Amino acid sequence: LKEERIYHQPVQALNRIIASYPDRPHNAEALFVHPNGDLYVITKEFSRQDFLAKNAMIFRLSKKTLKSTKPVVFEKVGEIELPWINSEYDAFGQIVTGASISGNGKKIILLTYENAVEFNLDLSKVKNLNVRELRKNHDYQTIPLYQLAPQQEAISFYPRSSDFIFSSESTGTEKAGILK
Repeated sequence: LKEERIYHQPVQALNRIIASYPDRPHNAEALFVHPNGDLYVITKEFSRQDFLAKNAMIFRLSKKTLKSTKPVVFEKVGEIELPWINSEYDAFGQIVTGASISGNGKKIILLTYENAVEFNLDLSKVKNLNVRELRKNHDYQTIPLYQLAPQQEAISFYPRSSDFIFSSESTGTEKAGILK
């Protein structure tokens, strides 16, 4: 591999975390660290049998918990109703494939296969996210992505900015790229 030619020596992990969810296993593709050091995971909830998306769940491990050498359990912070927010999209536009947090921790952006949704939300101040309040207060905006990647999987805010970039996995016939 190209990486093995460039980086000759193996990398040692700084820390290893053994964590579980409080309820059941989840499919999760979105992970980020808040500026305060807390780690967040946002799930990709999808029923293949019914071809239906379900609410994305948000879980947190506090900075203090991340230093534990014993197994830890995520704290459930709440849910985001992407099927309702992105109701004009099919299921692929309603499941989370990536996420990022702004440098000041006051915004998060979720990527789906069809668009992005940005929330004015500081998760460090949330104990139990009330999705109905988010809907009522319109503390989010849906961002159409005019140039879609083959299989959108990663998103990141630019440092000190609300601009973002996103990328994709290769599908075999289409090459992955980074889009702005």
